[in-house]
Amino acid sequence: MIEKKLITEAGIYTISNILNKAIVFLLLPLLTHYLIPSEYGTYVLIQVAVSFLIPIVSINSNAAIQREFFLLNHYQFAQYTSGTLFVNIIIVAFLYLLTWLIGGYISKLLFISVFWLNIIILLAFGQTIINLLLAIWQSERNAKYYALFSILQTIIRFVLTILPVVLFNDKLNALLWGYTISILIFALISFKVLLKRNLFKLIIIKEKIISFIRYGLPLVPHQIGGWLMGMADRVIIANKLSLSDVGFYNLGFSFGSGVGLIQDSFNKAWVPYLYKKLTINDEY
Repeated sequence: MIEKKLITEAGIYTISNILNKAIVFLLLPLLTHYLIPSEYGTYVLIQVAVSFLIPIVSINSNAAIQREFFLLNHYQFAQYTSGTLFVNIIIVAFLYLLTWLIGGYISKLLFISVFWLNIIILLAFGQTIINLLLAIWQSERNAKYYALFSILQTIIRFVLTILPVVLFNDKLNALLWGYTISILIFALISFKVLLKRNLFKLIIIKEKIISFIRYGLPLVPHQIGGWLMGMADRVIIANKLSLSDVGFYNLGFSFGSGVGLIQDSFNKAWVPYLYKKLTINDEY
């Protein structure tokens, strides 16, 4: 028998996903009105690059966190989350070094300046911290906090994205800075919440780091495979056609992206439910 709470949580996640998608959908006509197609295409490619880096920077820390949440006490769990953050920072440092070495080549491939490549790394790290907090709330089966935070983040991103575009002449840079600031604001809020809950400590435990890497690293190729299937087409279009074509393609793609809403919403409720049941079974 499926728990009533599981159905309720799936419903909350569904409503949250619908509202988030609706807000993003409302942003499309405004962006296409104020931006020329090539500018919108550049914005899309920056989002694509952020999506590519998130699983690399995080090494799927959100999935690892959800697994360990049911296996460790609070102190051990804080050690584990601290270890994940330490690994994330090391990866970010390596990516900045890589950008310094071959940033010019990557810039030509993605049609993004080296300056914004560096910002993209920061955005991926910021979103990793946000996802970490969301994963903890999801594991706690606190769907209301998860939904409220996600919707609030989308609203603030909407406001900080569209206002600069309307107010400033340099539409593209105004859009990109609004997008950047919105992510960094919520990354800082997430970090503060995690600190307040004593989930980050200055104690780094080698065993926790190794455990995290062993679990998260094998999942990275899977995540990159998902990115290749869902996002790489934009990069190919940019190189074979033009940035304007990327903008037109993404606009059409966005209209059909709501198909997986129900599945994703139920999965958010199902994963912590499943892990909890598995943990209980292991105890017996």
